[in-house]
Amino acid sequence: MHHLQLPEDLLVEDLASMALQLEAVLVDSPEVIDIDASHLEQVDTAGMQLLYAFARDAQRLGKTVRWHGLTPAVREAAHVLGMDALLQGEV
Repeated sequence: MHHLQLPEDLLVEDLASMALQLEAVLVDSPEVIDIDASHLEQVDTAGMQLLYAFARDAQRLGKTVRWHGLTPAVREAAHVLGMDALLQGEV
């Protein structure tokens, strides 16, 4: 199992380093990836798209993504963007 803590902000200007970190998690992680979103307060469309692509790619690789500590900001962004399926692995 791999544990990843998301930052406080996941905005377009901050995504390059997060994209690299998520890519490394996909390559190096075992079958289960735990993502802690409890600190994430601000997320924009680009940030949600990055998380969606990560979850999609993990699924394609046969990995399970489990979401922890989803904040209202993340839930609302997912709902508004029609990405509710992204949060299916919420625990």
